[in-house]
Order: sequence, then structure tokens, then C-alpha cells
Amino acid sequence: MSCYQQQDPIFDPSMSSTYSNITCASAECSHNRNGSYTGLLRLHVHPRDTVRRVDSKGALVLLRRILRPRDPNNNIHGLFPSFLFRCGQNNQGSFGRINRLLGLGPDQLSFVSQTAQKYGQYFS
Repeated sequence: MSCYQQQDPIFDPSMSSTYSNITCASAECSHNRNGSYTGLLRLHVHPRDTVRRVDSKGALVLLRRILRPRDPNNNIHGLFPSFLFRCGQNNQGSFGRINRLLGLGPDQLSFVSQTAQKYGQYFS
């Protein structure tokens, strides 16, 4: 695994009490167009989970309770209970040493596609 230098620690699935593996025969994995995922992960993140480092290669990560849409009064309106994230295995660039990047690709696992039913494929 190759990562660019980051300021914050990288997620360590062993630090989550709700982490479990996803098999390649899973429905989540079937969304992959090029068949390149390895070491798939399912993760239900609790706000108190500790984030440390990741050692999974080419992982697909399912996070729950992460995206919390809010109105102008800061009220939570809903969650995306089964949001899928992919973890890169050969990341290059500086990105200001930020360790959280959001990909906006066109496939079924993109942020825009997964939130389309709620937001109509709008993103800003």
C-alpha cells in the first residue's frame, strides 16, 4: 500500500468494535466494475470509534451514521445507513496532507450516485 504523507492518523479497523469483513461474493462487491477490490471491509462507525491507521489493501468500506444531512438550523434530517466507501491502495499527490478525499466518479459507488435518490444527483 502506498499513501501520500498525511497529517491525521489513518483508520485502523481493529480499533472499531463494529468492523467485519465483506466477502467478494457480497452484493456490495458486485457493484465493482473492474473486479479489483481486495480485502473488503464492512464498517459501522460509531462516533466514539478511534481512528488510527489502515492496513487493508484496495478495501471497500461501508460506513454507517457518517453522512448527516442538516437543515439551516443545524437539525439532522436523515442518514445514509449503508454508504459505501472505497479505500485507495496506491495514492499519490500532496492534497495538503489531508487524509479524507471524496471521489465523484460516475459508477454506482460514487458519492453522487449513492445519494441520487435523496438529492437528485446534485452536489456542491
